[in-house]
Amino acid sequence: MIAASAILTSIVGAPSIIGGPVCCLFDSPYLGLRTSAGAVGITANSETDVYAFGEKTVFDFLQAPVSTGLTADVNVNSYSHCGKWLNSAFVDPYNKSVVHGFFHQEWHCDYANNEYTNKSVGYARSEDGGLTYQPFPTPSDNLPGLDQIISGYNTSTLHQTGEGDHGVVRIGNYLYLLFINWDAPNNGISVGLARSPVAIGGIPGSWVKFYNGRFDSEPGVGGRADSVFGTPGTAISRVIGAVPGNIDADALVVVGVILSSSMGISWTNVENSDSFAPCNFTSAAAGPLFHADWSEWDRTVNASELFGYPSLVSDAGSEDSSLDPSQPMSLVFTYLAPRSTFTSRWLVRRPVTFYVLPPNMQLDSPPPPALVTLSIWKNADGTTTWPTTGPVSPSTLGNFTLINDIALLLTSNVAKGAEDAIEIVECALGDGSKGAPVGGNVVFTLSDECGAGVFSQGAKLRTPGFISPSEQSADALGWSKVMVAGSSGASFAGATSGELWRCRGTGEWNYSVTFDDPRCVTLGGDWTPDQRLGWALSLISSLE
Repeated sequence: MIAASAILTSIVGAPSIIGGPVCCLFDSPYLGLRTSAGAVGITANSETDVYAFGEKTVFDFLQAPVSTGLTADVNVNSYSHCGKWLNSAFVDPYNKSVVHGFFHQEWHCDYANNEYTNKSVGYARSEDGGLTYQPFPTPSDNLPGLDQIISGYNTSTLHQTGEGDHGVVRIGNYLYLLFINWDAPNNGISVGLARSPVAIGGIPGSWVKFYNGRFDSEPGVGGRADSVFGTPGTAISRVIGAVPGNIDADALVVVGVILSSSMGISWTNVENSDSFAPCNFTSAAAGPLFHADWSEWDRTVNASELFGYPSLVSDAGSEDSSLDPSQPMSLVFTYLAPRSTFTSRWLVRRPVTFYVLPPNMQLDSPPPPALVTLSIWKNADGTTTWPTTGPVSPSTLGNFTLINDIALLLTSNVAKGAEDAIEIVECALGDGSKGAPVGGNVVFTLSDECGAGVFSQGAKLRTPGFISPSEQSADALGWSKVMVAGSSGASFAGATSGELWRCRGTGEWNYSVTFDDPRCVTLGGDWTPDQRLGWALSLISSLE
């Protein structure tokens, strides 16, 4: 087992919009598969569709989504009468054309009534490399639950209930399924765990829940489950060989926003063996992948932006939710702009690199902080700039184009050297409503500046990250000790500390930021320094 001191931190790149706006997709974690058919990207909203298909990556998008055959059942007594969402899948190790699918399903749905619906998990099988699926065994009107593999012990008629919203990962000879228990005894909402032998593909009747500290007698359907603490959600992946020098040492990584405000990440160490039993996952002390305020699922005219349904995806696709950290991987999630509704969903992709503090490194303080990329965007006529670490969708300010990445910000103030970090706010200068910019004006301010003084007409759009109040090198923050996860010894190098300046242009409320450029000359034109906000880190220039 990996020593407890082996821990992960991360750098997240600039976001890109890869889909939307749509009403009827992106209602599930994006699923990226590598099968005999190629690289398959899947999304769902009641109906599950193939969204991307090609030879190289799960981001080779089709001109239009193609149904997988997993749709809502007409039978009102069916557990999937309200839909089937394929959250997870596993390529059969003995026949790469066979894919075992695990879909979230709902019935008795009355979403207008306090979001009421009854959730469970079903099983489907593909024999064409994950392009089409058939529930197995095929349910009938008299036996609607034959394909069910996970369902709740308790139920309610007052709010969404049951067990679902799951993720699946392979460890050794077992498949492990994390699920949300919406009616956990004594705990309210919690995360539970079940497992099934790999050899039989996770078919109905093979799943056993973890209860009273062991996998024993509680069945997947109707059984009780212990709460697995410390996870922000259920989108689980296995980072292969996370620790340099130990090819059997993996890290289980869970991302989510269900039980976290920011894009939360938790992890635990695990060997690729059958000895795994759930311990409490550890919320990443390095901080979240990126900062986000609590998302508002009740969409009103004043609703904030929303992040949902995240997943970590191997760009080339994966057979079993595993990630090779030496190969490109992405965080993919659904995004709603401020004030927008679920009729305007966007799909967003962000590159992610994991770094690890090896077991032989002893920490005398929290780990190196997680970092996120700060980028500069411009509108169509080039008159307005928007510095941000978050998604830039036309639903928010109109059409903007990424110009360049300029620096790295801390994602929280909880990690090493970040206790006194300064919170930066993207202040939308508008009518005072939440996230309601007028004319595309968003200004980088300190947290207490937005809505006061010169920026009294501003309202907080988001917190892009945190910066240091004084000069701190990457070494001082502990980054010189980390290694690229899964590498043979490549270490982080090349980051230096630099001043982050707010600059003012010629137009009213026309502001931007520069890094390590106190005279604002890199912006060109008539820009003048307005205020030094603090210190950030430069982009990575090399790995050595």
